Amino acid sequence: MNSRNISEITVTRGFAIIAVVVIHGTATLASSATFGLNHQLIYFLMNKMASFSVPAFIMLSGFVLCFRYPGLGDRHSIMNFYKKRYKSLLVPYILWSLLYHLYHHFGKHESYYFWLKNYIKETLTGAASYHLYFVPLLAQFYLLTPFLLRLIHRFHERNAQKAPFFLSSLTILFQIIIGWVNQTLHVVDDRSILSTTYMIFFVLGGYMGMHYERYSKWIKQKRFILYGLTFFLLCIHIGKYLFVLRGWVFNPLLSDVIVQPYCLAVTLSLIELSKEISAFPPASKTINALGKFSYIIYLSHPFVLSLCDKIFPFSYQTFRTLLSIMLGLALPLLFGILCKRWNRTWLLIGR
Repeated sequence: MNSRNISEITVTRGFAIIAVVVIHGTATLASSATFGLNHQLIYFLMNKMASFSVPAFIMLSGFVLCFRYPGLGDRHSIMNFYKKRYKSLLVPYILWSLLYHLYHHFGKHESYYFWLKNYIKETLTGAASYHLYFVPLLAQFYLLTPFLLRLIHRFHERNAQKAPFFLSSLTILFQIIIGWVNQTLHVVDDRSILSTTYMIFFVLGGYMGMHYERYSKWIKQKRFILYGLTFFLLCIHIGKYLFVLRGWVFNPLLSDVIVQPYCLAVTLSLIELSKEISAFPPASKTINALGKFSYIIYLSHPFVLSLCDKIFPFSYQTFRTLLSIMLGLALPLLFGILCKRWNRTWLLIGR
C-alpha cells in the first residue's frame, strides 16, 4: 500500500465538491430557466458547467484506490481492502441515511414496520436523499477495484505503450453496449445509479493512479493543448443544453458522447491547475481543506441548503442561492474540522 498523498488530487477533489454544492444550490433557479437572457439562464449554465463533479469524483476515486493499492493479488489482501474501504464508506452513509429518513418522514404517522421497510429500501438504493445515490454507486466501484487492477496489469504487461488506448476502447465499448441494452429493455430508469454509466472515468483514473509519474509529466507538457480542448468541449457542452432549452431532445447515448469528454477534460485540467494553486496559499489551503472533508460536505450539505430555503424569503432567490452555496460548503467544513477532535470521527465523516 502506498501511503503518500498527492496534494493536487486533494485540491481537485475540493473543486469537485464545490461543483456538487453549486449543482444542488442552483437547481431551483436552473429548473425555471428559459432560452433567452435572464438571470435564471445564468444559474442554469452554472449548474450545467458543474456537471463534471460526479465523474470527477469517480475518476479521483479510481486514481486514489489504484495508487494506494497497486497490488491486491491474494484473497487476504482483497478482503482487507474491502473491509477497510467499505467500513469508512458505508458506516457514515448508513447513519446519514437514517438522519435524512427521519427528517423527511418527521410528523408522518407510519407504523414501525412500514418506516423500517422504507428506511432499508432507501439505504440500499441511495434514495433517502436526492444526492445519496453516489454512495451505492461508489460501492460498486470498490467491488470492481481488484478486478480493475488485474486488468490494468495484464494490459500493461502485454503492451505498455498501447495499454491506455486498448483499455479505454474496451471500456467505452462495454459502456455503450450496457447503455444500449438498458435503453432498449428499460432495466433501470435512472442510469446514474449504474457503475457502467461512468466506467471510463474509473478505469482511466485507476490507470493514471498506477502510472502517475509518467502521465503527470506528459500532461504538464501538453497542458495548454488540454486547456484549449477543455474550453472547446465546454462550448459544445453548453451548446447542447441551450438546444435542450429550445426543446431539443438528445438520445442518452449521444448525450454521453457530448458530456463525458467534457467531464474528463475538466478533471484532467483541474489536476494540472491544482499544481499551480500551491503558489497562492490562502486559496490552496481553503480548497485543500474542502477536498479533505469532501465526504462529510457531500453527505451533509443538503441539510444546509434546505435550511436556507426555509429561512430566506422566496423573493430573494438570487441572494438565497449564493448564500446557500457558501454556507453549504462552510458549515459542513466547520463541522468536519470540529469532529476531527473526536476519536470516533470516522463514524460520521469517514476516513
